Amino acid sequence: MCSPESKVCSVCGILKKISEFSKTQSRCKPCAAIYFREWAAANVAHLAEKQRRYRETHREELRDNDRGRYQRDPHVGARRLIQQRVAKGRMPAASTLPCTDCDNTAQDYDHYLGYEGDARAQVQPVCRPCHRLREKSRKAVAQ
Repeated sequence: MCSPESKVCSVCGILKKISEFSKTQSRCKPCAAIYFREWAAANVAHLAEKQRRYRETHREELRDNDRGRYQRDPHVGARRLIQQRVAKGRMPAASTLPCTDCDNTAQDYDHYLGYEGDARAQVQPVCRPCHRLREKSRKAVAQ
């Protein structure tokens, strides 16, 4: 029978630990996830409208959060700058260029001079293994 530490799911009927349920749900977490996925698929327009209304009513707050994030973390602003340049066609995508170090196909841009000021726009196309090596050597030099 049920103990204080267990509960029966109203959907699958399986006796499970209380930790497998949300606080106010009679469904276990896996059954609740399935239910929500099905509901979201059937209510795409409703969810899109809800998101649109939220963005409209919280526009200033969202804009301030973005600005604050860029000011707190220079990496975010530098990456965003490069993403925007690629999207607008001012820079080629890194995947269309060879790696600066090994001539394999590049996958990322490396901010080799840092993320602050004018240096944030100075990048080199590199493959991921070379990018990891560069980051590791920069961390070793910094320590």
